[in-house]
Amino acid sequence: MKTRMIERLDLIAEIGETKWLHEIVRHTRTLEQVARQRRLLASYQEKLRQSWRSGSVLEAGAAKRAADFVGASARAEQQIEQTERQANQQLEIAQQSFVEAKERRRALEAAKQAVVRADERTTAQRLERAQPPTPPKPWRSA
Repeated sequence: MKTRMIERLDLIAEIGETKWLHEIVRHTRTLEQVARQRRLLASYQEKLRQSWRSGSVLEAGAAKRAADFVGASARAEQQIEQTERQANQQLEIAQQSFVEAKERRRALEAAKQAVVRADERTTAQRLERAQPPTPPKPWRSA
């Protein structure tokens, strides 16, 4: 393989590496957002628990809203867990693919170095063959 071809393949691998790096950042942000949503939901749930523990009498409307919130928070928690699972899976895939892209680039760099060394050897051999032979040195006896 020629160095130009290796350089093109390296460029393609670099683009892939950048793509996976962006994916890692995106999924990490999603996980951070999920953590914020989880904290917010837990805060609301704790406020609701505290209001129930006070023992005060609730209006029927407030009790219904509290029951609706409990149902909605359970669904929200399930959705948060599902989003977190998906983001974790996609993050793992992106991280593994990023590592593979880096390995591919290292292999291409090694292949490029091998091609360069082979080209240098070939050039040196051609130069040796192109030089006129040196005349033999005369023998002198002492």
